Amino acid sequence: VYGPMKGIGITNIFKKHPSQIVCSAPGVGEHNREIFSAWGFSDEEIDTAFDAFLLGIPVARLHALESLRCHYKIYVLSNTNAIMYNQGIRREFEKDGKHREDYFDGICTSFEEGVAKPDRRIFEAVVRKFGIRPQETLFFDDSQTNLDAAAELGFKTWLVAEGTEFMEAFGE
Repeated sequence: VYGPMKGIGITNIFKKHPSQIVCSAPGVGEHNREIFSAWGFSDEEIDTAFDAFLLGIPVARLHALESLRCHYKIYVLSNTNAIMYNQGIRREFEKDGKHREDYFDGICTSFEEGVAKPDRRIFEAVVRKFGIRPQETLFFDDSQTNLDAAAELGFKTWLVAEGTEFMEAFGE
Protein backbone atom coordinates (compact mmCIF):
# COMPACT_ATOMS: atom_id res chain seq x y z
CA VAL A 1 0.00 0.00 0.00
CA TYR A 2 2.76 2.46 0.82
CA GLY A 3 4.80 2.11 -2.39
CA PRO A 4 2.48 3.83 -4.88
CA MET A 5 1.72 6.60 -2.42
CA LYS A 6 5.42 7.36 -1.83
CA GLY A 7 5.58 8.57 -5.43
CA ILE A 8 3.41 11.55 -4.51
CA GLY A 9 5.11 12.26 -1.20
CA ILE A 10 2.80 10.31 1.08
CA THR A 11 4.96 8.21 3.36
CA ASN A 12 3.20 7.73 6.69
CA ILE A 13 -0.33 8.73 5.77
CA PHE A 14 -1.77 5.23 6.30
CA LYS A 15 -0.17 5.00 9.74
CA LYS A 16 -1.38 8.46 10.77
CA HIS A 17 -4.90 8.19 9.36
CA PRO A 18 -5.74 4.47 8.93
CA SER A 19 -9.46 4.96 9.40
CA GLN A 20 -9.62 7.63 6.70
CA ILE A 21 -7.84 5.87 3.82
CA VAL A 22 -9.60 3.00 2.10
CA CYS A 23 -8.09 0.97 -0.73
CA SER A 24 -10.96 -1.24 -1.87
CA ALA A 25 -14.50 -0.57 -0.79
CA PRO A 26 -17.66 0.92 -2.23
CA GLY A 27 -17.25 4.64 -2.89
CA VAL A 28 -13.53 4.47 -2.19
CA GLY A 29 -12.42 6.58 -5.15
CA GLU A 30 -14.52 9.57 -4.23
CA HIS A 31 -13.79 9.15 -0.50
CA ASN A 32 -10.03 9.02 -0.96
CA ARG A 33 -10.04 11.83 -3.53
CA GLU A 34 -11.72 14.11 -0.97
CA ILE A 35 -9.20 13.18 1.73
CA PHE A 36 -6.10 13.50 -0.47
CA SER A 37 -7.40 16.77 -1.95
CA ALA A 38 -7.85 18.16 1.55
CA TRP A 39 -4.22 17.26 2.23
CA GLY A 40 -3.14 19.28 -0.81
CA PHE A 41 -2.69 16.57 -3.46
CA SER A 42 -3.84 17.26 -7.01
CA ASP A 43 -6.23 15.01 -8.94
CA GLU A 44 -3.34 14.00 -11.18
CA GLU A 45 -1.18 12.97 -8.22
CA ILE A 46 -4.05 10.97 -6.73
CA ASP A 47 -4.81 9.23 -10.04
CA THR A 48 -1.13 8.41 -10.58
CA ALA A 49 -0.86 6.87 -7.12
CA PHE A 50 -3.93 4.66 -7.54
CA ASP A 51 -2.86 3.64 -11.05
CA ALA A 52 0.48 2.50 -9.58
CA PHE A 53 -1.38 -0.30 -7.76
CA LEU A 54 -2.17 -1.95 -11.10
CA LEU A 55 0.16 -4.71 -12.17
CA GLY A 56 -0.92 -4.73 -15.80
CA ILE A 57 -2.77 -7.17 -18.00
CA PRO A 58 -0.63 -9.04 -20.52
CA VAL A 59 -1.99 -8.95 -24.08
CA ALA A 60 -1.86 -12.77 -24.11
CA ARG A 61 -4.39 -12.76 -21.24
CA LEU A 62 -6.67 -10.46 -23.24
CA HIS A 63 -6.46 -12.88 -26.17
CA ALA A 64 -7.27 -15.78 -23.83
CA LEU A 65 -10.41 -13.94 -22.68
CA GLU A 66 -11.44 -13.43 -26.31
CA SER A 67 -10.91 -17.12 -27.01
CA LEU A 68 -12.95 -18.23 -24.01
CA ARG A 69 -15.75 -15.84 -24.87
CA CYS A 70 -16.28 -17.75 -28.12
CA HIS A 71 -17.36 -20.76 -26.03
CA TYR A 72 -18.55 -19.40 -22.67
CA LYS A 73 -20.27 -16.43 -21.11
CA ILE A 74 -17.58 -14.38 -19.35
CA TYR A 75 -18.33 -12.03 -16.46
CA VAL A 76 -16.01 -10.02 -14.26
CA LEU A 77 -16.51 -9.31 -10.57
CA SER A 78 -13.97 -6.81 -9.31
CA ASN A 79 -13.20 -5.14 -6.02
CA THR A 80 -12.09 -1.77 -7.35
CA ASN A 81 -12.79 1.91 -7.08
CA ALA A 82 -13.92 4.46 -9.63
CA ILE A 83 -10.48 6.04 -10.03
CA MET A 84 -8.74 2.79 -10.91
CA TYR A 85 -11.65 1.40 -12.93
CA ASN A 86 -12.16 4.45 -15.11
CA GLN A 87 -8.50 5.15 -15.73
CA GLY A 88 -5.79 2.53 -15.22
CA ILE A 89 -7.98 -0.55 -15.63
CA ARG A 90 -9.70 0.98 -18.66
CA ARG A 91 -6.30 1.66 -20.30
CA GLU A 92 -5.11 -1.90 -19.61
CA PHE A 93 -8.07 -3.36 -21.50
CA GLU A 94 -7.65 -0.87 -24.36
CA LYS A 95 -3.99 -1.61 -25.05
CA ASP A 96 -4.91 -4.20 -27.70
CA GLY A 97 -7.31 -1.79 -29.42
CA LYS A 98 -10.51 -2.92 -27.73
CA HIS A 99 -12.58 -1.94 -24.69
CA ARG A 100 -13.33 -3.71 -21.38
CA GLU A 101 -16.82 -4.46 -22.58
CA ASP A 102 -15.43 -6.35 -25.60
CA TYR A 103 -14.01 -9.05 -23.32
CA PHE A 104 -16.99 -9.65 -21.03
CA ASP A 105 -20.69 -10.39 -21.20
CA GLY A 106 -21.13 -8.42 -18.00
CA ILE A 107 -19.12 -6.41 -15.48
CA CYS A 108 -19.86 -6.02 -11.78
CA THR A 109 -17.73 -3.75 -9.59
CA SER A 110 -17.69 -3.26 -5.85
CA PHE A 111 -17.90 0.51 -6.11
CA GLU A 112 -21.05 0.30 -8.23
CA GLU A 113 -22.71 -2.41 -6.11
CA GLY A 114 -21.88 -0.86 -2.75
CA VAL A 115 -20.40 -4.08 -1.40
CA ALA A 116 -17.11 -5.93 -1.96
CA LYS A 117 -15.83 -9.52 -2.07
CA PRO A 118 -15.87 -11.64 0.04
CA ASP A 119 -19.27 -10.35 1.19
CA ARG A 120 -21.91 -12.78 -0.07
CA ARG A 121 -24.12 -9.88 -1.19
CA ILE A 122 -21.82 -9.06 -4.11
CA PHE A 123 -22.00 -12.66 -5.34
CA GLU A 124 -25.78 -12.57 -4.96
CA ALA A 125 -25.79 -9.31 -6.96
CA VAL A 126 -23.89 -11.03 -9.79
CA VAL A 127 -26.35 -13.94 -9.82
CA ARG A 128 -29.31 -11.57 -9.87
CA LYS A 129 -27.81 -9.08 -12.35
CA PHE A 130 -26.70 -11.63 -14.94
CA GLY A 131 -29.07 -14.51 -14.27
CA ILE A 132 -26.26 -17.00 -13.78
CA ARG A 133 -26.52 -20.27 -11.90
CA PRO A 134 -23.68 -20.62 -9.36
CA GLN A 135 -23.55 -24.41 -9.68
CA GLU A 136 -22.85 -23.94 -13.43
CA THR A 137 -20.33 -21.16 -12.94
CA LEU A 138 -16.56 -21.35 -12.48
CA PHE A 139 -15.29 -18.42 -10.39
CA PHE A 140 -11.61 -17.47 -10.64
CA ASP A 141 -9.85 -15.35 -8.01
CA ASP A 142 -6.42 -14.85 -6.52
CA SER A 143 -7.83 -14.82 -2.96
CA GLN A 144 -8.78 -18.04 -1.18
CA THR A 145 -11.08 -16.01 1.09
CA ASN A 146 -13.06 -14.82 -1.94
CA LEU A 147 -13.17 -18.34 -3.35
CA ASP A 148 -14.47 -19.72 -0.07
CA ALA A 149 -17.26 -17.13 -0.04
CA ALA A 150 -18.22 -18.00 -3.62
CA ALA A 151 -18.14 -21.74 -2.88
CA GLU A 152 -20.57 -21.24 0.01
CA LEU A 153 -23.10 -20.03 -2.58
CA GLY A 154 -22.49 -23.02 -4.85
CA PHE A 155 -19.93 -21.59 -7.29
CA LYS A 156 -17.19 -23.87 -8.59
CA THR A 157 -13.88 -22.15 -7.86
CA TRP A 158 -10.31 -21.95 -9.13
CA LEU A 159 -7.41 -20.26 -7.33
CA VAL A 160 -5.22 -18.24 -9.68
CA ALA A 161 -2.05 -18.32 -7.60
CA GLU A 162 0.72 -15.81 -8.09
CA GLY A 163 2.74 -16.70 -11.18
CA THR A 164 -0.07 -18.74 -12.78
CA GLU A 165 -2.76 -17.94 -15.36
CA PHE A 166 -6.48 -18.68 -15.31
CA MET A 167 -6.15 -20.59 -18.62
CA GLU A 168 -4.41 -23.37 -16.70
CA ALA A 169 -7.90 -24.42 -15.56
CA PHE A 170 -8.55 -25.35 -19.19
CA GLY A 171 -5.35 -27.34 -19.60
CA GLU A 172 -3.57 -24.56 -21.47
